[in-house]
Amino acid sequence: MNKKLLGALVAAGVVAVATYAMYQAGGERLALLDEKIETIRVSKSTGLGLNNEESVVAIEKEEQVAVLEAALRNARLQSGVLPEATPDYDLMVEYQNGLPSHPLHLWLGEEGEEALVTYTVNYEEVYKISAKDADEIRKVIR
Repeated sequence: MNKKLLGALVAAGVVAVATYAMYQAGGERLALLDEKIETIRVSKSTGLGLNNEESVVAIEKEEQVAVLEAALRNARLQSGVLPEATPDYDLMVEYQNGLPSHPLHLWLGEEGEEALVTYTVNYEEVYKISAKDADEIRKVIR
């Protein structure tokens, strides 16, 4: 089995386990690993279930990573339907120590609006980011 495929399968497994653990614990928040985030890569999305690997920007400054991390960790599971529009961005949350990454889709919308985020591999669950947190994300990635 090639290394890329194996890495993708491991990443999908980590996301599935983290999501299941949050579900079992009654959590309604987006689950990320309890590890230090090294980089968040941002790219224009090419569609649901896909991850555009051509990043537009790599967020590496600790204070900028902290803004995005806080917004993602504060995102709450919402009831409702997945937006019909293609996500605005794909995010790749990369951890230190070579741990598997979290691929995400982000619908950022316009200033003052709430944003939505899903896992790339499990986009049936949609998480809402507050308008305040979404505006902070906009400042960092635009």
